[in-house]
Amino acid sequence: MRGVKTLKQYMKMNGTYYLLQQRPIQKGDIVTWEYKEECFVGKVEKCRKRDAIVTLHNRSVKVQVERLTVLKPVSVDELRKKERDWILQLVDLALDTNDQEWFTQLHSRLKNLGND
Repeated sequence: MRGVKTLKQYMKMNGTYYLLQQRPIQKGDIVTWEYKEECFVGKVEKCRKRDAIVTLHNRSVKVQVERLTVLKPVSVDELRKKERDWILQLVDLALDTNDQEWFTQLHSRLKNLGND
């Protein structure tokens, strides 16, 4: 759909929210990846063209670069602003589709967001 932004993915880990970014990997990045249906998080120590050396629990592992997703810490205020923006986009869609029930649910979520 033209004009509709892609919703970005976030995750919460140890009380901190992170934005999952698809961008070139750099030394020092905190990254996540899946292997055998398990999720891992580590810090990039060395990055090469096809793979990276990532520190994971005091040991180094080699991971293919295309499997890595960068984690960027996000403040709670920034996350609330993003959530408000997403809900407003969905409100527009509910109005465009004449879905009164969905609009009412979204409007309620928007009001509750302001009370947090």
